[in-house]
Amino acid sequence: MPRAERYTLTVTAEQARVLQKACELLARLHIGQFDEIGPAVNAFEIGGRTGHEHYRETATELRQAIFSKPCERCGGKGSCTSDEGFRFPCGFCNGGGRRPILSPTGSYGIASEEVPDEARVCWDLYSLIRHRLAWDGLEEGEKPNRMLVCYDDPTRLSKEPQAKIERNG
Repeated sequence: MPRAERYTLTVTAEQARVLQKACELLARLHIGQFDEIGPAVNAFEIGGRTGHEHYRETATELRQAIFSKPCERCGGKGSCTSDEGFRFPCGFCNGGGRRPILSPTGSYGIASEEVPDEARVCWDLYSLIRHRLAWDGLEEGEKPNRMLVCYDDPTRLSKEPQAKIERNG
């Protein structure tokens, strides 16, 4: 495998926190963890409602659009024809023409082969930045709460080489 090109990005702690959040959100979108996305958009206001309220109203439609496939019974038309020639809403897809791939509360695991490697790259970056910020956030002499995963060494899940992050001041 050819050596991957390397880049250096210098960011502030706040920029690193935003990158961490963005990587986490994209990874969670890829694996279908929409319940984890709602609280992250809570600070935004859309049409007079908070992002979280707006998200709650559209989560089902978003999930169905991303994690569904055309209904096998009606061919994605949303209706079936009886033997007598009458058309009726498809009971298999409830007339929507699409069938869910995941259960309403289900998601793929980050290591699933159904998930693109881009999601694992995002997760690798998220966990790396989370780890660095957690350790850097400790006061001098403070012991970390080892029950929190943010203090564990990041594990590489993607095919990409492990990224590096260090504090510069």
